[in-house]
Amino acid sequence: MAADPSDLPQQVEPALEASPPRVAALAPVPQASQLQYVYQIIDAQLRDREPRANWYRVSSFVTQLAIALLSATITVITGFQVAGGTGLGAVATNVVLVLSAVATLVTLVKTFYAPRELWIALRTYCSDLRDLKEKLEFAERSPDFETRRDQIASDGFAEYQRLTEAYEQTWKGIRERDK
Repeated sequence: MAADPSDLPQQVEPALEASPPRVAALAPVPQASQLQYVYQIIDAQLRDREPRANWYRVSSFVTQLAIALLSATITVITGFQVAGGTGLGAVATNVVLVLSAVATLVTLVKTFYAPRELWIALRTYCSDLRDLKEKLEFAERSPDFETRRDQIASDGFAEYQRLTEAYEQTWKGIRERDK
């Protein structure tokens, strides 16, 4: 009897989705103001995106380092093979072939996932969100805040949407380049 495919757990690679339908469940705040809502969605985006940015940063570093180490090792083995010349020639040739194949695969993975570009896009987006949050907090401290509260919240939400749409476009551009 075959297992039902819908019973299998599904895992989505972080690089393959732009954003989930809803970043994080927002705990309902009783009588939350529009400004509190803007703060909530900014915080939810930051909680979701910063770990992804860290994952892409590590991925970028590891792939770059692996490519460099493999290339250097290939160069050294090739140099020993030419200089030594006896006995280990066939083994060295096979090792160089295997290392070259692994280096090619790591390069392809790096190219397909574009971890550096996605890391930079996510870091930029998170930085922009933190800047927006600071602007909103600064505006809250102005003497005429109470009279401008609705406008500040509205402008803050509009800026949040603009930043999110810009990030989504950047993400799509990176993913389209990989096709």
